[in-house]
Amino acid sequence: KVDVVKILVIDVAAEYGGAVSVLDQFIEEFSNKKDNHYIVVLSKLHYNNTDNITFINCAWVKKSHFHRLFFDQFYIKRIIKDTQPDKIFSLQNNAFPIDDLPQDVYFHNALPISEKRFSIFVSKSLWIYQNIIGNIIKNSLKYADNIYVQANWIKRTLNNKWDIDKDKIIVKFPGIELPKRNAVVKPEKKDERKQLFYPANGSIYKNHIVLLKALESIWRENNNKSPKLVLTGTLKSLPKECQQIINKGAYPIEFVGRLNKQEMVEKYKESVLVFPSYIETIGLPLLEAKALGCEIIVADCEYAHEVISNYGKVVFFDPNSFEDLIRVLRLKQLN
Repeated sequence: KVDVVKILVIDVAAEYGGAVSVLDQFIEEFSNKKDNHYIVVLSKLHYNNTDNITFINCAWVKKSHFHRLFFDQFYIKRIIKDTQPDKIFSLQNNAFPIDDLPQDVYFHNALPISEKRFSIFVSKSLWIYQNIIGNIIKNSLKYADNIYVQANWIKRTLNNKWDIDKDKIIVKFPGIELPKRNAVVKPEKKDERKQLFYPANGSIYKNHIVLLKALESIWRENNNKSPKLVLTGTLKSLPKECQQIINKGAYPIEFVGRLNKQEMVEKYKESVLVFPSYIETIGLPLLEAKALGCEIIVADCEYAHEVISNYGKVVFFDPNSFEDLIRVLRLKQLN
């Protein structure tokens, strides 16, 4: 009889977006490893228990940065005492101050290691994450036995910037789950409005402002006719400067909220993916759009080159220049 290994998985940070995609992939992976029993600690997300996965919720962690800090520094020890795991696996970038258990960490947030730094006057939350939480994450990683990352550029940066031993940094390129290729059919109507699709949250570094400034110029030339822009999320989730541009005129913009996988695929099918974000680990939509054979316009950044530089249907632009994006949009005849 094989002894079951009990693994405590911590991911109280995951709530939406890419973090949930990462969590879902790992849950699927866990379900196939029957020799292990996984105890997965989450905040607000809810999943049903399975034969070898037990879920625990700590929704109070999301109340404030203080509650999260209390969980990471102190409450985790109570969970360990109650569950008696053989190993800890953190899916939320940081390790825990525990010396007597092996720990693995999945590091998948580029904000702490980004060259782009945010002023407290520009964004208090991003400043706190980069300068306070980022330092907590950095110091916590000394407790990690292995650190899994999504790309080679992250491994290089953790080694060079944080002086982490490269031998304990393991690149685990994320997988993607999409419907069968025969479900992907491009629109046949030649007169159909040209459409750009940008699936992203409203964070400043997602760089909606450069996209909107470029399109505003093109829309003025075309009497607001094309191209159409499809955005996830809501108008209120965007920075105020973006809201001001959108509220200026009757521009062809559609907000579609949050989309499930099938809805995302439908948007990819009928659109050109535009991706101006300048801080990403890999940019999951790039992988999805590439797998579906879509046209892509993306920021000229290190993460993007690693993911899709060998792809034939991609054009890069300077994410700091809306004029350069205008050039690319005209090159692709999206004006």
